[in-house]
Order: sequence, then structure tokens, then C-alpha cells
Amino acid sequence: MVTGTHDWEYVTYAPRGETCAACLRPVQQLDPVRRATVEHQPGRPQAVYRHAGTCPLPQVAPA
Repeated sequence: MVTGTHDWEYVTYAPRGETCAACLRPVQQLDPVRRATVEHQPGRPQAVYRHAGTCPLPQVAPA
């Protein structure tokens, strides 16, 4: 999960295999996401993504 202060830069589509920083669920190929960067020690900033709008609801198995 992303912690700390960050600014979401813009809405885009995430690269394949990314997960949402808010709900930790995989981002589907055509899901619009917000992009931000988080600085890690040491190294370059890393891009993180979260669903634009609301995260999808969890799938519930039929009873």
C-alpha cells in the first residue's frame, strides 16, 4: 500500500501486471488509473497506480 504524501499526476492506463496501490487488486488492461511516483531509498522514483474513481467491489461467490 502506498503511504505518505504524494500527488496523483494524471489519468492513464497502467502497464500489464500492475496492482492498485489502494485496494491491492490487479489492474485490468483497460481500467483507467491515476499515476503517481514514490521515492525509494536508494534508487529512482517508482511509478504507482490506483483505480481512477472507485476501486472495483470484491467478487462474492454465489451462495
